[in-house]
Amino acid sequence: MAKFLSLWCMSPTAPWYTDPAEVVKSCEMNFAAVDDTIKTGEAKEFGFPDGRLGYVKTEGDSKYI
Repeated sequence: MAKFLSLWCMSPTAPWYTDPAEVVKSCEMNFAAVDDTIKTGEAKEFGFPDGRLGYVKTEGDSKYI
């Protein structure tokens, strides 16, 4: 079984919400999606250490390797 590490970084020039309520709503929706992927076992670990950078660890069989 292969293990995968995906790293990501938010772009500082990407458009983002200006209304704080919209920021909270968006974050809640995104973290709910992350919780679902962890509960189903699709993702093994998720990290968002500084609010700008993050990672997700997954495992699985790849059809393309």
